[in-house]
Amino acid sequence: MKFQIIFFVKGVILLLIGIVSIEVHAQSFNMSDGTTINSCSGTFYDSGGTGNYGDNESMVFTICPDTPGSFIQIDFTSFVTESGFDTLYIFNGPNLSSPFFGFFTGAGGPGVNTSTDASGCLTFYFVSDGSATRAGWEGLISCVLPCQPVVASTTAGAVIGACMNSNISFNGVGGYTNNNAAYTQSDGTSTFSWSFGDGTTAVGQVVNHFYSSPGIYNVDLSITDVNGCTSVNDINLNVYVSDVPVFVGTIATLPQICLGQQNTLTGIVVPTPISPECTTAPADVTFLPDGSGGSFQTPTIVDCFDPSQAITSSADINSICIDMEHSYLGDLGISLACPNGQSIDLIIYASGDNTGGEYLGTPVDNDTDLTPGVGAIYCFTDAATQTMEQVAGTVANGVTMPSQDYMPIDPFSDLIGCPMNGNWIITITDNLGSDNGNVFGWNIDFNITPSTGVYTPPITSENWSADPSIVSTAGNVITVQPTVSGPACYTYNAIDENGCVFDTTVCFNVLPANDPACSPCLINSFSVNIGACQPIDNTFDITGEVQFVNQPTTGTLTVSDCNGNQQVFN
Repeated sequence: MKFQIIFFVKGVILLLIGIVSIEVHAQSFNMSDGTTINSCSGTFYDSGGTGNYGDNESMVFTICPDTPGSFIQIDFTSFVTESGFDTLYIFNGPNLSSPFFGFFTGAGGPGVNTSTDASGCLTFYFVSDGSATRAGWEGLISCVLPCQPVVASTTAGAVIGACMNSNISFNGVGGYTNNNAAYTQSDGTSTFSWSFGDGTTAVGQVVNHFYSSPGIYNVDLSITDVNGCTSVNDINLNVYVSDVPVFVGTIATLPQICLGQQNTLTGIVVPTPISPECTTAPADVTFLPDGSGGSFQTPTIVDCFDPSQAITSSADINSICIDMEHSYLGDLGISLACPNGQSIDLIIYASGDNTGGEYLGTPVDNDTDLTPGVGAIYCFTDAATQTMEQVAGTVANGVTMPSQDYMPIDPFSDLIGCPMNGNWIITITDNLGSDNGNVFGWNIDFNITPSTGVYTPPITSENWSADPSIVSTAGNVITVQPTVSGPACYTYNAIDENGCVFDTTVCFNVLPANDPACSPCLINSFSVNIGACQPIDNTFDITGEVQFVNQPTTGTLTVSDCNGNQQVFN
């Protein structure tokens, strides 16, 4: 089969920092199935040694260090297999369940490969077909010492205040504690990998990013030095992105006035609290070779919740979504494990099941051509009503499974008790010969907010925009007297501590002076129950004074205007 080199482990095949010591190659080790050796020197050959390997081989061989605390490093000085048909797989650890480094076929080979697993081991899995062998490989065995501490930091403080859709510049700084003749590295030779807490990432010492939604975002920075040593400290950087405040109560006293009259407007702004956001970054690409029972893992790290938080309800997880392609659904079993080891099956392999010939995504359905296909997103949620296996029973072989929500085999309630923070791991097991695929990424959508850290950015200034019709100002209250009829609009502004500017506009209507609604309305009737006492005349408007002859000390006067309004005076 043809193979393409794809890595997915976060600390992908890179040299591990340390004093590398290549020993005299006094001993040779030929690959044999089920063998583990412990050595920091020698030469690693295929099964044929200096000759060709054999046909129909399927061998697993593990090399571990014989020096405690060190890590195996293999430098492949020569490599040639039958391209596309005879393949060497490399795993970062003591067995095939260890993280997958990559696979190699044809000429060129793996180059230098260094374990970063706690065991210090590398595991090799070689498969050849039934014809056409080649010379295989020669790899020099050595051990390297543990990494020097690399400390990541930034030029910012613990908090960056920002506005939605505003550009933020992040500047990373590395600390190399053992930087001497044995450790040659600097910021200029290191790789800076950022995770912005909103599901997006970037690479570079200085990067720019913006947030389209309000919230509190935890930013991570990982620095990998020139020898492959990666920082593990938390830079403890949060970005506070302001939300739009509430202007309820910012009003004009009268919805309508006549030209020449005055109106008062009151400005009120209340800031909106923001909460921590916790979106897992998409996991790295994972190649799914023809494993015939082998399992491949793709992890993602969650670290933005309070340490005490755990899954308490199945509703705490909205969905688990995987972007992948594979040429045979029936090969696969897929499970999810949380940081404490609890796990659920998303789909299971069922031997003898008459479904399974369906595609996931759009694969390249040719076992000798491992060009990645096109992924499709498959989500698993308790809200769905059918498992992927049930839907597969309605889809013909060789047809792509719908990109939609599926019910997992095990309910999310089986994850109650899982801590939120830590490694969440998708494991995909390939159970049959032939067929392959890729996982291009996956993530968990949590329906839970970190329990601490809600913050309300205070408003630092607020005011009405200047306008020539404003006749007086008293704090957040203005008195206005428009000089033209029609809509009269005034803007109230607010700025919060992050420098974010917000405003709202209040309008009311100004009638022309000759509008009928603005003409004086005369008093047109009186009703008096105070004897013979009568008003002098009835020509005053409703706001004027009514004069009485022989004004009594008691009695009731009811006054009506031309619009039918009445008022009773005692």
